[in-house]
Amino acid sequence: MVSKIEYIGEFYLPKRKKRYSGRIVSNENNSELILEIFGNESLEGNKITQWLSNALEYYNPIILGHANYPQNMTLLECHWHGTKLIYKDLYLIKYKIQTILRHALFSSREHLLLNSIRVCMPHVASWYDGWESHTKIDKVNEDLETIHCLTVKENLTLNFIDSITQRTIIFGKTQETNYQKYIEFKYSEDQHWEKVISDIVRFSRLLEFSFSKPVSFELISATSKSKNLINSDTQFGNSEATLIYFDNFSFVKMQDVYKDDLHQNNMLFSRWVMEKEILNKIIIHWFKTNSFNHIYDLFLDSHNWFEGTGAVLSNVMYNHRVLNLIQGLEDYHRKLMENDEVQKNNYNEIRRKEFDDNKRKILKLLSGDLKKWLNDTLKMKVKESSY
Repeated sequence: MVSKIEYIGEFYLPKRKKRYSGRIVSNENNSELILEIFGNESLEGNKITQWLSNALEYYNPIILGHANYPQNMTLLECHWHGTKLIYKDLYLIKYKIQTILRHALFSSREHLLLNSIRVCMPHVASWYDGWESHTKIDKVNEDLETIHCLTVKENLTLNFIDSITQRTIIFGKTQETNYQKYIEFKYSEDQHWEKVISDIVRFSRLLEFSFSKPVSFELISATSKSKNLINSDTQFGNSEATLIYFDNFSFVKMQDVYKDDLHQNNMLFSRWVMEKEILNKIIIHWFKTNSFNHIYDLFLDSHNWFEGTGAVLSNVMYNHRVLNLIQGLEDYHRKLMENDEVQKNNYNEIRRKEFDDNKRKILKLLSGDLKKWLNDTLKMKVKESSY
């Protein structure tokens, strides 16, 4: 069971600088992160009154914080979450937080650049390694990390990391060996936070396609060049890069992302039924077909409609599910037609060049009125291609 989160410190907006004492806590089931400020003034500098305490609408892309541990933190996607009168002029002011970046301060979203990020997704070991996933910890007597690298596009490499840790409990005797497979998204150049998250979601959608069920992920750690930061906890970095850790519940969605085993019959494709080289090609091709992303989303959302939420599907929901699938098929057909049109235009351009070349050769053999007549009469007729 994940322990509840609580950070006590001072918090402020990057442009405003005035600090407010408060704390960050997680709710009872660890599904939300809440920043609580005590006083009569919001982080934005607005006075809170009893009449306005429930009529505020604040959104801050970034809030900065300092605590005893971690010393520095950046809070992302922060929305006002209500106020509560405690006594006279004292209020509890709350903000809901999407993600906490520990050990780093970013001045704005524009400066939120990363060059690597490590995540955990369920069943990746079984999917990517097949039967080999059951032999990873054989004859391993120490902490060990092994990495398999796969370049999926020009600036992105996926590192599949096998992490084995030995847990010593009593009298120096090893009682337990833990194995976990992580995926590291490694970039050759700095990438914005939103682009990084988009790549992670894109890979998770490939797993959804294979598993036929929604796939969540947990952000573990990331690196950013120190020049992108206002400040960092130096004990977790060096002069060139800073190691960042995360608190986030919205991407996990209450799912156990640390599960490794999944029976091969529950996977549409995996290492169990194909060579790793073929699986790697599927991953690379998945990242290349960006223009089909919206079609994948329509299909997967139809296939996994409300799965894992406990919702009871009504007739209306089933109608939306079918409409989603039909729209996906229509978009796919439209995409194929666009490709056909491009091929047709290319085909006609080639035919036009061949026709002009042949016509030029014939006209060189003629002269006078015959040459003029043929030049005026002999035209290329564009026909529908077979593409």
